[in-house]
Amino acid sequence: MARQNYQHGKRQRELAKKQKQDEKVQRRLERKNNPLSDDPNAPAEPGEGGEPIEGEEAGEASEAQAAEAAVPEDVA
Repeated sequence: MARQNYQHGKRQRELAKKQKQDEKVQRRLERKNNPLSDDPNAPAEPGEGGEPIEGEEAGEASEAQAAEAAVPEDVA
């Protein structure tokens, strides 16, 4: 009967843990170097997510947001 290779599993867990720690350090460095954004989900690069889609003007997006804001909240 074959024996399990526990060292392989341990090594894989160690590699995953190290990768997770490296990603955490990278996020901290990005936050430190880019303190302009308070939102952790905001795009790190300027121009990503903030620009209107091709063919859509900036005014159209703000009109849609204004229409959503005009809906009364106390409709219960």
